[in-house]
Amino acid sequence: MKISVKSPQGGQSSLGLAGMAILLGLLWALQLAVGSVTALLGGLKGPDSAWWAALAAIVAFAPVLFLAHGMARSGPRWSWKGTIDHRFWWVVGLLLSAVGGSVVLGALSSALGLLWPMTGLQEFLARLAPPTFSVSALVLFGVVAPLTEETLFRGYFLTGAAQRYGRLPAIFLTAALFGVAHGNPWQGIPALVAGGYLAGVVPRGGLVSAVIAHAVFNVFPLLLRWGGVLIPGVNDFAAAIPPLPWLCGGFLVLGVGATVTVILARVPRQAESVAKIASDSCQSG
Repeated sequence: MKISVKSPQGGQSSLGLAGMAILLGLLWALQLAVGSVTALLGGLKGPDSAWWAALAAIVAFAPVLFLAHGMARSGPRWSWKGTIDHRFWWVVGLLLSAVGGSVVLGALSSALGLLWPMTGLQEFLARLAPPTFSVSALVLFGVVAPLTEETLFRGYFLTGAAQRYGRLPAIFLTAALFGVAHGNPWQGIPALVAGGYLAGVVPRGGLVSAVIAHAVFNVFPLLLRWGGVLIPGVNDFAAAIPPLPWLCGGFLVLGVGATVTVILARVPRQAESVAKIASDSCQSG
């Protein structure tokens, strides 16, 4: 199904701000409805709550992604094939950024919790991510959430916004919408920051890069928790700032990872370099 609307530049439509706002409102409504039904069924309590949360996310996102596909000029570009040289270091940069970001943005979320108490949210997250290993939590935070959210926000939204408004405005716009979609300041403001980074890696590394970073960002605190390493303000769901060594280490790892990805994203591709040299040679000849 394709829904064609006149674009500002003429021709076939791309997904603009109005369309994104409609889809985001629909997503909120579906999440509220599905969450309410799930809660009535008792699915958000007990050991299977993460399975229920994963199912609820899939049910809420599925129609929104279907409509986004119909409204968009083009779909998400998943692969980084042919767009990134030095792929090993690119992945290292993504992993370091995600690990450091999970600590730094977790601290930011906890700091916001000192201003706005978030006791209910802490209890809900604690049920979804128990202190012992849970396949359901791994699937929810490491697979379902990254795939659904990245496909919508860095796939359809970023693609459409870049076509209409340009690359940098699209990054800021979709990051803001990603923050708003979380519905509360404790998750929304850190999500806005993370969304800017994730949108920045997609043009060169494909949507798969954003999914990898998002998944590691979500799962790293859980792995520490399951290993018995509890960091105040990061994975013990308490409104407290992490110890200074953890916080400094998080900033350091995040800085190194982000620097690596920024440098590699700006390095000309090998194929582009060869083509430029050939072009220069022809012109000089």
